Amino acid sequence: MTTRKLQPNTNTFYFITFTCYEWISLFEITDLYNYIYECFDHLELQRIYTCGYVIMPNHLHMLVYMANTEKTINKIIGESKRFMAYETVNRLKKLSRFDLLNVLGESVTQHERRRSTMYLDHRKTLKK
Repeated sequence: MTTRKLQPNTNTFYFITFTCYEWISLFEITDLYNYIYECFDHLELQRIYTCGYVIMPNHLHMLVYMANTEKTINKIIGESKRFMAYETVNRLKKLSRFDLLNVLGESVTQHERRRSTMYLDHRKTLKK
């Protein structure tokens, strides 16, 4: 899900939906459900409260309440999705699902590859 419109971040409810690439059942294949529940807990620490949700094998619906925070909902959900993607890739590697890793890898644009490389380079610098 690409964020197209910047949303205000004042005491309000949001209905959020996002899907796995090409509707592949990645949540089911990687058994990511427990990780998603951990993400809900992490969101609560940022004053975003999950009021309801439905997790399907390839997509997620959430109704959340966002209290006043410094970050926008776009930023917080974007970060959550990014870390879910990292976890999904790690689990696919453990499962030796290189077929799916190849499909997902081919979908990454050149711009995203450069951003990922910069992120990895930055993490290596922090570890030194």
